[in-house]
Amino acid sequence: MIDKIKNFILKNKLTLSIVVGVILLSIFSLNPASNLPETPLPPIPTPNVSPTPYVGTRTGQQAVQQSIADREVGLSVNKTLNQYPFITKLPLITQNYTAIFDFKKQVIRVRMQQGFTSQFIESDVKKRLSDIGVPESIQIEYLKFNDPTP
Repeated sequence: MIDKIKNFILKNKLTLSIVVGVILLSIFSLNPASNLPETPLPPIPTPNVSPTPYVGTRTGQQAVQQSIADREVGLSVNKTLNQYPFITKLPLITQNYTAIFDFKKQVIRVRMQQGFTSQFIESDVKKRLSDIGVPESIQIEYLKFNDPTP
């Protein structure tokens, strides 16, 4: 008898798996938790401000001036990216410190979390900055967590 059951199971695996799937599906669909009424979401408030349409017209000269300004911004961004290709990979944020580039001072500023010293994190900072392509010629300035920003 057991051999007949084994043979039946081996020959009808697909049929049995479909039957088991249908049984499980019907059990889950009859689950009382799925029949709970759905709580409606509160309505989203609409703002009382109506958009103000642009009433002016742009002259050809204004459009040309805007295009020139847009081009200058694009050139400035490209120049910055060429000069500092690592800038897109900053800030570096870890549990111990945050490193940013200060354009005015031309230095990397590392603000350490409370309880850390520059000796503790210096090697990690230098390695990570080197990995993102920061030249060694750029100085690194370490600040403690509660130091005011100069």
